[in-house]
Amino acid sequence: MNILKNIFLVPIYKKILNIINISYVDILYKRFGKEGDGGYVLPINLIQKNINNNFAVLTFGVNDDISFEDHLIDYFRNINIFCFDPTISIAPMTKNKVYFE
Repeated sequence: MNILKNIFLVPIYKKILNIINISYVDILYKRFGKEGDGGYVLPINLIQKNINNNFAVLTFGVNDDISFEDHLIDYFRNINIFCFDPTISIAPMTKNKVYFE
């Protein structure tokens, strides 16, 4: 019974993430943002190698979920993030160096 419960109650994306293992030689990956939609996996060592004071991240269609941007700015403190979403009228609360257009 527990096996059937796990098969039908655990979201499919969790099952897939447990099955696949993203790994390439010399590339480190980290997930940013909330679990599920709103989070993304990025190659952190490639970003760290190329980051400078003028490094900017552009995000589009954020709606009211800026968990990805908040997590990213906490990890990479020297970046600027510019969020764009013309479909909403009030910008969500953001951290320093996260700008909403």
